[in-house]
Amino acid sequence: GDVRAVMRQRGTVIGRLQALVKPFGGGSNWSERLMAAPLSGGFRYNGPSETLYSFAGPAQQAVSGPIAVAADFRCVVNSPCLEGVIHGKDMVYENQAFGTRLTGMTINGRFNGDRLLIENMTAKAGDGSIEANGFISFAAAQGYPMNISAKLQKARLARSDNLGAEATGDLQLLKSAGETAILSGDLRIPEARYKYVREGAASVPSLTGV
Repeated sequence: GDVRAVMRQRGTVIGRLQALVKPFGGGSNWSERLMAAPLSGGFRYNGPSETLYSFAGPAQQAVSGPIAVAADFRCVVNSPCLEGVIHGKDMVYENQAFGTRLTGMTINGRFNGDRLLIENMTAKAGDGSIEANGFISFAAAQGYPMNISAKLQKARLARSDNLGAEATGDLQLLKSAGETAILSGDLRIPEARYKYVREGAASVPSLTGV
């Protein structure tokens, strides 16, 4: 497998990808052979984060703002060896379902081994702030483990017609190999607003002679 891609914005190249997978490894089917295959290549990107987010980001959420990524990879597909950096500045995260909006978001990290090490991430959340650090692993063989810690200071987590809340405290998102991710922490929510809307039963007319 040999993949080469170029990303352009109004004719200007903002990203390049080169990936070589060969020879295929051992396994009973093509997917197992692919995941066990030696990997080499690299990725360079300097442009809007919404373009990258559109490939894998969940629905009703959005990320915008400039981001730069430079990473080289090798080893095997299901346990890659990465080396590179990632920098983002003045980014914005929005969650349409809860009305969450993080502004002025800055992220600095580096790729090391099979992990993205988030050295620091800061953002404004309403009148408060959020700081986070930790790691995310890209190793499928280990079940994509991660460990991210966040500190909230009067952070507005939700602002919509039906829900509003600010919180202060610490959170941790932890996922070990072969286990379900666990979100834990200690939050203080001095005031929250929740609106429960119940729609009455609709009146259905009975049509006769049809």
